[in-house]
Order: sequence, then structure tokens, then C-alpha cells
Amino acid sequence: RGRMRMKRASGIIHRQMDVRTLLFTDLVDSTRVHPRGLGELLARQGQIEPAREAFREGEALLREAGDRPELAKLLCLRGQAELAGEEPGRARTELAEAEAMAAEMGVGADSELGRLVSALREALARQVR
Repeated sequence: RGRMRMKRASGIIHRQMDVRTLLFTDLVDSTRVHPRGLGELLARQGQIEPAREAFREGEALLREAGDRPELAKLLCLRGQAELAGEEPGRARTELAEAEAMAAEMGVGADSELGRLVSALREALARQVR
């Protein structure tokens, strides 16, 4: 009976570790933190001010690199963080720029960027209700 409990507990711990690993590897590649990854991680943890700073740094890197698709994704994630920080005006600003960029690039609604734009738009709509 004791071994069964240990085996079950061990399985739960491994599954939790696997989820954390998947979340982390989604945000980090093999050589560096993704420009939007740290901000997203901090925002998920409710650390809004540090998330804002991380997003500003990521934005500067992406603008310098000219990586418009990743920049638009970062803007959506920053918009979500701004909503969490009770700043819907800032979130609307992020959404407007991300929508404009998505339209310029001809991005579809089923793409990662399209889904991020939709999620932010829906979150803002819920905020108004």
C-alpha cells in the first residue's frame, strides 16, 4: 500500500515537472530567452511591473531586428499583461498596433498571431461588460 502511494505521488510530481518543462521550453530556446518569453512568464506570475520592463526590452530587440511577426505577438501578450495590471487603455493601444501589423502582413485568424489578437480583443470586450 505504501509503495502504491509513493508510485502515485512520484507520477504526479513527474507530470507536474513535465508541464513546467513544456511551459519553460516554450518560452526559451536552446541558446537564449525568447524576447517575449520573460515578459509572458512574469505576467503569468502576476509580476506586472517586471513584466512591463521585460516586454519593453523585448520590444526594443524585435524592432531593431525588424521581426514584425514576433513584435506583434509580443504586443498582444503585453496587452494581456496590461489588462491584468488594470490598464485597459494601454491594452487597447497594444491591440490596435498588433491588429494593424497583422493586417499589413496578411496574417490569418488561425495563425498564432491571429489567435493572440483574437484573445486580446475578446479579453478587452469582457472588460467592458
